[in-house]
Amino acid sequence: MVQVDAERQQRLTYLRNKANDLRTTERQLCLQLAQVRESLSSVCSEEAEITNLSTPVSSLPNEILGEIFRYTKDSYNVDNIPDVVVVSHVTRHWRNVALSNPSLWDTIRLNASNPSMDLPIAFLTRSKPCTLDITLAVPDYVPMSSLRMVSVLIPHFGHIRRLVIECGDNEQVVQQLIESLTDFHAPSLEHLEISLELGDRQDSALWGERVRIFSSGAPLLSSVALKGISLRCCNPPLGTITHLSLDSDGDGTMLMPYDYFREALSACSSLIWLELRGRLFIFTLSNTAIRIEIPSLVYFAVGYPIHYRQDHYIRSIFETISAPALRTLSLNYMHRQTLQVAVDFVQSHQLYPMLEHLRLEEPAVECITADFIRSTASVTHLTLIYVGGIPRKMAALAPLLRHKHPPATPADALWPRLHTLSVYVFDEVFLRDLITTRIAIGAPLVTLRIESGTYDGLRPDQIEWCRARVKVESVDFDL
Repeated sequence: MVQVDAERQQRLTYLRNKANDLRTTERQLCLQLAQVRESLSSVCSEEAEITNLSTPVSSLPNEILGEIFRYTKDSYNVDNIPDVVVVSHVTRHWRNVALSNPSLWDTIRLNASNPSMDLPIAFLTRSKPCTLDITLAVPDYVPMSSLRMVSVLIPHFGHIRRLVIECGDNEQVVQQLIESLTDFHAPSLEHLEISLELGDRQDSALWGERVRIFSSGAPLLSSVALKGISLRCCNPPLGTITHLSLDSDGDGTMLMPYDYFREALSACSSLIWLELRGRLFIFTLSNTAIRIEIPSLVYFAVGYPIHYRQDHYIRSIFETISAPALRTLSLNYMHRQTLQVAVDFVQSHQLYPMLEHLRLEEPAVECITADFIRSTASVTHLTLIYVGGIPRKMAALAPLLRHKHPPATPADALWPRLHTLSVYVFDEVFLRDLITTRIAIGAPLVTLRIESGTYDGLRPDQIEWCRARVKVESVDFDL
């Protein structure tokens, strides 16, 4: 029995020693394997680098490669990673080129629902010393703590060139976000855009009488676009503004007093481009419109919710705004009767003696009369945007443009200077008749511009017929 136990103990000792030896060998082999893998990785990396240097793209100068990378700035892959990040991980050379071009990293999107700020911080670091294009996205139901993203921007605020705030149905967070901008100095800011998509109207209890943002100054600010939020709720310095767009987004926007609206426009002493969509201010039958002259204004677009029929409101806009140097007038989608008020007012007051481009969205086509055309005889470019009921709509306008009884001279034609026609849809019968008749009366069209999607669907014979008589262009429409 004692002899058996001794044999077992001896065997156990042997096995333990053997196991230790094997473990030692295993560690040595693992270390060798790690060294082999490291060497293999280095060899493969050098092999890939030499292979890549042999490809035609590697012969491109760094400046050209950087310009190619610039086309990836605003695109993302399926994992929502910016493509500029992806290309910077392809090769060492590409990464060096990407990192040495700060302008590749100056477009930054911060999403309040994303807890990680690593990517925006990396972009902010790599973009120095460029000015920045910043988008702050505030989706529905994000908590107030999401405003921490503003603190990331504070050290860089002096470099922001363009600031876009996209907000869902989260008015309280948006109000706090805008309040945080009140005292900022924005020396590089050129464009401000705020969009608020509320399921209901703005809550007036959340907002003060007037929220002034960038009160420390924004000397380069030239463009402001507000959608779904009142100008009173985020009033930036207006003295240098050249482009202003106010859109009530249906019924959501808190209305301004008329005097405030007029005061704001008066402050825009350099305004050249103005777009007013929806119901923006309070104007009742007891109010009196007071005219302000904006001598620099050359583009004016007006739109009004089709379910509103307050004719005095739309009339007050034209009574208030005097633009003697206006070049483009855009009458956008609104109720036909309300639109007729605008058309009649423009016609009777001869408001725009220098008008060159008239842009009509449906149902404006049906409101045009010969007297209106005569009151805008300086028009050289007509844009027609309509979707449904084309034959009926064009039937109202066609006689005015083609003339059943041709005038004695081209100067007697309606819109005698008209040389460019832009159309959203292609009404073949109307366009053939119009083109041939204008040629016959000696006032031919020179250019026919067709919306790109419509143009792509045309038959070759339709395009060729037009090209034989006018210059045809495929264009994108801004609706």
